[in-house]
Amino acid sequence: MGSWYLFENCKVSVFGNLRNHAIRYNQIMERKGKNGLVTDTDVSAVRAALNELQAALREHYGSQAPVLLLYGSYSRKEATSNSDVDVVLLYPGEVKPGKEISQLRSILSALNLRYQILISLLPVSAHQYQTSSTAFWTNVRHEAMPIDRI
Repeated sequence: MGSWYLFENCKVSVFGNLRNHAIRYNQIMERKGKNGLVTDTDVSAVRAALNELQAALREHYGSQAPVLLLYGSYSRKEATSNSDVDVVLLYPGEVKPGKEISQLRSILSALNLRYQILISLLPVSAHQYQTSSTAFWTNVRHEAMPIDRI
């Protein structure tokens, strides 16, 4: 069985290599400092990571690859050094978010560690994205921008 660790104020069960990822992430955040402003270097790393993610998704899904949309603090130009990078994965058909995130976890963890950032994925069907009337999705649609505009 795994051990339990406190990670970003959430208790998570850690199996295998995830513990090392959590420790490394905490080291990165300690080095960056609390609430520092995002630098051009940080934005360049985010841009490079998102471009790699997009290429990996095209390789994995082919013509059914999701569109990447940036939302949250990076799209609002309010990101700090502790901000995660919020990305909607917009799929052409129905999607099971947990399954998609699980399939992409090795790609995602490699990018997070290589670029020393935290990318948070939100898989959704194009239909749900376009038609959901909740406040959350209304705000996401308002903030969302293609990743090449970062």
